[in-house]
Amino acid sequence: MSLAINTRLPSAIAVPRYKVDEERALIKEDGITIEFYTLAAAGNRQWIEHNKNKDLEATIEDYLKPLMQCISVLRNNAKDYLREVIGHEH
Repeated sequence: MSLAINTRLPSAIAVPRYKVDEERALIKEDGITIEFYTLAAAGNRQWIEHNKNKDLEATIEDYLKPLMQCISVLRNNAKDYLREVIGHEH
């Protein structure tokens, strides 16, 4: 199960996750990243594109950390992202 945010564009979704350190393959629960994906099409072909330049990041304020840490959906999305990034490097 994953959490996705609907955007105003019918062919786009936003996926929230905790920040990650790609080099060390660590999940950082002190911040949130929102990834934006769009559906692209050419002729009969369709695919999903992820443009990292459009992703948004924010640090979780200290007073909100007790509420925002240990959220399984955000952690699972971060794990999936790391699995994808590490898989593409090898």
